[in-house]
Amino acid sequence: MSYKPTLLIEPDIFYEDEVQDTKSIIAKYFDVEEVDSFSLQVPFLVGKEFRTSLNMARRMLITTKPYDCTSWVPILREFMISPSTIMFNELGYFKEYFNGSDFPAFIRPNNGHKTFSGQVFYGIEQFEKECKWLKQQNVGDELLCMYNTSHKVLEREYRCVFIDHKFVDMSRYMSYGEKDVVYEYDKDVQKFAEVIMDKLIASGFVLNIPNIVIDIAIKEEDISLKYPRLNLIEINMFETASFYACDLDKVYSTWQQQIFKSL
Repeated sequence: MSYKPTLLIEPDIFYEDEVQDTKSIIAKYFDVEEVDSFSLQVPFLVGKEFRTSLNMARRMLITTKPYDCTSWVPILREFMISPSTIMFNELGYFKEYFNGSDFPAFIRPNNGHKTFSGQVFYGIEQFEKECKWLKQQNVGDELLCMYNTSHKVLEREYRCVFIDHKFVDMSRYMSYGEKDVVYEYDKDVQKFAEVIMDKLIASGFVLNIPNIVIDIAIKEEDISLKYPRLNLIEINMFETASFYACDLDKVYSTWQQQIFKSL
């Protein structure tokens, strides 16, 4: 097939770009147009796909509103690490009132463009360090954040890639709080992620966003929870998320076929 879809891409920003020749892989399936923060003119997106950072997506006037936590947490609360402790408040609240007993905890900004990366903070010192960095970036205390306790150790974290609402591939990206990127397939993680996708489909959440990534944790067992060992960390935008060690040929060829199917 001679025709290829056009992909606007911000080069060298995803983890896979560091370890794979992503440009040559993508070129098999897409005509690539590079964009960067210096030369960007807001592109005419009709008929084009994109792979960029969240900051670049905002400059391209692409909305991340559906990925605000307040949009999807009410739908997926039962799958999360500690459903009963999830709360939303301003960053300043957590800075002022939280102490060492409130950690470890998963904290992320509510907004879909993720002013900072959601992560498990294993101690208050780590959280305070992040807050100091945010202050240097002129991020105000009014930033709405989601908090979720995480008193069980996250042994492994996986990114599951879905295209057209269907599982495509997965990659481990962290172990015990440290980056640990490796291609590792776990059928239980896939099944759990598919249950989450089914819930999103039933709710109508993904009606207009069929491509998505779902981050799943394997943790120390907590028999008090409905899902004692597998839990949802978060969902993220497919077009702005790293695929880590996923099979890129599988991801991009499936994406291409989805586009052809929709023509």
